[in-house]
Amino acid sequence: MTRLLGTKRSARKITATALGPLLSLTLVMPAPAQPSTPAESSAQPVPFTVPLMRQPPTIDGLVEPDEWAAADGFDGFVGADKVGVSTGLVVTENGQGQVRGYVGATDDAIHVAVVSRIPDGTPLKATFKQDTWEAVGDDSIEVFVNPTPEKEQRVDYHRLFNSLGFGAYLVHEIGSADQTPPWLKPATWRGDWPMKQAVHDGWWHAEVTIPLASMPGVAPGRKATDGAWGVNLCRTWQKTPMTWSSLFGGYAKNTRSFRFTQAPTPAVQVSSDGLAGDPPVTFVMRVFNPSASPLEVKAALSLRQSTRPESASTDTFTLAAGEARELRIKADDLATTSVRLDAVVASPDGTVAWYDRATRWIPDTQPLPVVDLSEETRRHVVIAPGTKDVYQGHPTTLLLPDGKTMFCVWTNGHGGPCGPLKRSDDGGLTWSDLLPVPDNWKTTRNCPVLHRLTDPEGVTRLFVFAGQGPGGTRQPDSGTMQR
Repeated sequence: MTRLLGTKRSARKITATALGPLLSLTLVMPAPAQPSTPAESSAQPVPFTVPLMRQPPTIDGLVEPDEWAAADGFDGFVGADKVGVSTGLVVTENGQGQVRGYVGATDDAIHVAVVSRIPDGTPLKATFKQDTWEAVGDDSIEVFVNPTPEKEQRVDYHRLFNSLGFGAYLVHEIGSADQTPPWLKPATWRGDWPMKQAVHDGWWHAEVTIPLASMPGVAPGRKATDGAWGVNLCRTWQKTPMTWSSLFGGYAKNTRSFRFTQAPTPAVQVSSDGLAGDPPVTFVMRVFNPSASPLEVKAALSLRQSTRPESASTDTFTLAAGEARELRIKADDLATTSVRLDAVVASPDGTVAWYDRATRWIPDTQPLPVVDLSEETRRHVVIAPGTKDVYQGHPTTLLLPDGKTMFCVWTNGHGGPCGPLKRSDDGGLTWSDLLPVPDNWKTTRNCPVLHRLTDPEGVTRLFVFAGQGPGGTRQPDSGTMQR
């Protein structure tokens, strides 16, 4: 029978203990593992199709409904480690304040806005009073725009700012051989995007205009209606603990595609009047026809609560020029532990999909048990001590079926070359010296993961998968790791 081991951490866990510039790999006995929620999947999401705005919104730090009526609107941002863009489903925590994003465009610019409720009425954290990427440590907002989201080698242009307007411009070169984080590189680009933000009645409003010509990767003369654009919006919450969230999950590389058009197209905005995980709450989908011609639309808003069957509000109608209609649905079961909302707007025959987004809210009120072993040094086993010049990071362990043989692989440097490898024959109590590995492991970088795989002929091998490099996979060739 084919067996797969090592897809999760083994029965013992590696933790990284940071001491100033040092980082060592230390083995400790783990706390009990917590169950995980199976990831949901669907087809690759289609781009959002958004009507071109007749005039740009006023960038004054106040998101006025009339000014943003022709933009698409989104309710709920997703935590960085939740289901992401590839499935079209975003997952957000109930405990976050409400947050909404807006995306629209005029001929020569993309316009975005983020509106978020300030949790518990606490003031926004703003400690950085000069331009620096470290402003991400404040309550902050980030905007990513990718002019060519369909290409393997592409660029995300990134604007970060706190509530005082200080931050940074960054460039993420996706698919490039140089994987140095952009905040560690000298600044080479400044977009000077018009931006204003302010607090109004307990909500933080931020508006940004992205002139297309401000991005070097945009071909001269290109208009917003020419091709697809990747966009992602992010909000960092500096309560305890810090939480990073975004419109479509992930960081750079996870923009969702938008197409802007002059053809008759509805603008769709989804909002709620409270926290989805704290019923009762009403979800509203507004469908607006900004064009000069009637527009036939089929709209569907469906709700799934963990304690009730699915409910839906669906309608097919014709919108006159300038007309808007709303669909509403209410989550009112106080016992529910999760809520999923699907919002779809398409042509009546289903051949054209203008808006399709699914959002699931899950509880964050069940904290994981924490066991602090940092002071119990008798239970520590140092595998790879750090020095002032050497950072040992991204370890993975694998325990073989005999319950004793264990391997650990990691990188030299943060996201650095893979290859340091050690073996234990007593379940992690003692470790070998560094084992020989193929030379070409050095060409692969970032977060190596060990897997034990058995092929159809019954031959079992250990594989190391890593995040970057030729092929992304390395197999031991000398029998050192095989059993």
